[in-house]
Amino acid sequence: MATLGFHVLAVAVLLQAPPTSQPANEPEAAAVRAVLDTYTSACNNRDLDSIAKVFSHDPDVVLILTYTSYQCVGWENVAALYKALFAHTNQFTVRHRNIRVKVLPPGNSAYLICDQDGNGVYQGKAHSFEGVRTTWVLVKQKGQWRVVHSHWSLPAEVQQASHENSPPDERR
Repeated sequence: MATLGFHVLAVAVLLQAPPTSQPANEPEAAAVRAVLDTYTSACNNRDLDSIAKVFSHDPDVVLILTYTSYQCVGWENVAALYKALFAHTNQFTVRHRNIRVKVLPPGNSAYLICDQDGNGVYQGKAHSFEGVRTTWVLVKQKGQWRVVHSHWSLPAEVQQASHENSPPDERR
């Protein structure tokens, strides 16, 4: 009976203790989230200097964009993409919701997923989008979180509707 009492006490203590990995990751998850906040502000203010703080400057950083099969690879191309976007955009605002961040052990890589909504005027024509599925992979470089891979894709229902009358993909 004493052994049962010990086990009950041990389980009770363990259930009261916070998980050991959670507190260590909370500051890192907040730092990853701050990268998204910097990105949101940079887009809304057409701020190229802040975009430079978000993305890795490595030659293998990649953006995969919705609406196009274009893949933007390398920091120079990423910077050029945003420079062109901001040059041709009179108004551009984004917001993010349903944000989830996961810092991966040992704490130097993470992923972030969310829904992105936005609107703006590009080359004189109004555009808006809602629920664009966004996935980022980030790594810690010289103590700073940087996006090394990003992917934006249309919401499933929009993607499905846009392909209903399309021929089947022959690559499958």
